[in-house]
Amino acid sequence: MYLTVGQNLTNKENDNTYEIIEELGSGGYGNTYLVHDHNFNRKAVIKCIETHTTETNVINQSQKIFKKEVKNLKQLGQHDKIPELYDSFILDNKFFIVQELIEGHDLIEEIKPDHHWTENKLIIFLVEVLEILDFVHKQGRTHQDIKPSNLMRRKSDQKIILIDFGAVKEISVLFEYNQGVIQAMFPIGTVGYMAPEQKNASLRLCSDLYSLGIVAIQAITGLDAETISNLINTSSLNSLLKGYDISEDLITILTKMVAFHFNDRYQYASEVLGDFKQLENRNKSLKTLKKIVLSVGIPLGIIGLVSIGSVIYNSLKYDSLGKGELLSVGEDRILPNNPWRKGLGIKAIENKDYRQAVEQFKKILARRS
Repeated sequence: MYLTVGQNLTNKENDNTYEIIEELGSGGYGNTYLVHDHNFNRKAVIKCIETHTTETNVINQSQKIFKKEVKNLKQLGQHDKIPELYDSFILDNKFFIVQELIEGHDLIEEIKPDHHWTENKLIIFLVEVLEILDFVHKQGRTHQDIKPSNLMRRKSDQKIILIDFGAVKEISVLFEYNQGVIQAMFPIGTVGYMAPEQKNASLRLCSDLYSLGIVAIQAITGLDAETISNLINTSSLNSLLKGYDISEDLITILTKMVAFHFNDRYQYASEVLGDFKQLENRNKSLKTLKKIVLSVGIPLGIIGLVSIGSVIYNSLKYDSLGKGELLSVGEDRILPNNPWRKGLGIKAIENKDYRQAVEQFKKILARRS
């Protein structure tokens, strides 16, 4: 159904009237318009979804789905990074949802072939979206169609907003099989971003994590989603990501998000957030460890962050040669008379447990006299 500029739509149950200002988008699942809400004197977004059949059983099933999904959207809209649901109604067997207008731009404007996101920008983005998905998944819901065009950067605060949830779109693809069996003609989602199991109508919470992982890899590499999806199918993704300026830790997280089989994936958004939290804590500890230098005069710039563990380990060799025993942290120094605790600290570094290493070294610090 195509609506014209200036046309008014009225919800007969509450007399709310919406005037069409312009079309924002159209697709196989319906059309989206910018409207003026006369009752509240505000701009809003209205999505029109219609069935592709007049069969009574399909219409009845569509109405049941619509009422259920409206209730879900109302609940999800309580999150400040999901558009609020203002209104919903059915008119001439067409289904309308009215939502908050998000001023800003979608991530299509930021994810481009000639632009590669930094690791820091990507992690900030992923944590933002994962926190939204954690809320959604705890309601037992999924988004089903995560892609750059459904991720908005809000103009007022530059935060990421998740829009256009997929479940309500099912109305547009329902049809009736023999003996009154009604189901979707094809799964909701977008080719390239859809998880393998989603294509087979076996949606899971981790299907959203797959889609988000594809978006993240797209932001890093500039490749299109279908190319990335094909690389996952051929197990070539890890080799690809190593060609970009991102850490092994981030590569590990991304490859687990987009694992081909859902059992090999993170199952919940909270799990991914947990790994990012560990990564954040490790980086904080590394900043402290970066201050640790041998008293033999090796410049910190030469040591470098990556080689700190090996340099500290090599200090044992210096100790045995009598060339120095002290490790320093800023203006503090680690006393040479506690080799046991010093060994624990070094072992922690070898295991990449940087927080534990810092704790061990701090316990044997003494101020310079």
